[in-house]
Amino acid sequence: MESKNLKNISIDIPNYNGPLEVLLDLAKTQKVDLSEISITKLADQFLNFIKSQKDLNLETASEFLLMATWLAYLKSKLLLPEDDTDDFKALEVAEKLKLQLKKLELIRLLSSQMLSRKRLGRDVFMRGSKSGIKSIYDSKYTLTLFEVLKTYANIVMTKDENFEREGIKVINNFDEALELIKESNEDVFVIGGSKIYELFEPVANSLAITRILKDFEGDAFFPDINWELWQIEKEENFFDEKSNIECKLIEYSKKA
Repeated sequence: MESKNLKNISIDIPNYNGPLEVLLDLAKTQKVDLSEISITKLADQFLNFIKSQKDLNLETASEFLLMATWLAYLKSKLLLPEDDTDDFKALEVAEKLKLQLKKLELIRLLSSQMLSRKRLGRDVFMRGSKSGIKSIYDSKYTLTLFEVLKTYANIVMTKDENFEREGIKVINNFDEALELIKESNEDVFVIGGSKIYELFEPVANSLAITRILKDFEGDAFFPDINWELWQIEKEENFFDEKSNIECKLIEYSKKA
């Protein structure tokens, strides 16, 4: 809309939703706050605007003519002395019209701000799915099993009744070990020689066996146990850099 004076007002009607939007633009030409506009002057502006529009279709014209009629009536009531017996309170109606225009102005402002924001799919885009990318998870041990076990409380079972070590509880028989296991609320790991493994295998519920994938001559061996009572839960090959030997860690659980 361009407006140097009322006669030069030119409005593209298809861009308006109705006569109220035309009223708002006309009101702005008064160059005062919407709460202080002259309703009588606004009525004259709107009537002149209607006269200047020669090509309004019937449907659009009826809406604008209805608004023009209502404004003319409101103007006449505002120019006449107020009648307390009249149910039509012209001053109140005029204030409500100003409020409606202020609301419309706020809606325009918010709409403009929303349209200026970046739009999903045009200005910004969602992160795409990882198509064709395969995630590989591989465990890497940086600690030996013995190093891990150092973080737990250590108990030594020995026949030497004089054996002592700082930070270590010493027991002398299998029955004492079972009592400690029953009292403990945590997992208990057993490490030892063939005899220790043979004693504790019947009460164990899991085994972690490291098989060395190389033949050696030796005189100490893992005890013979009934492997039919155990089932493999996990197998994992690893390379022991200290000994330069390929190994396999096998975790077993006792069958129910």
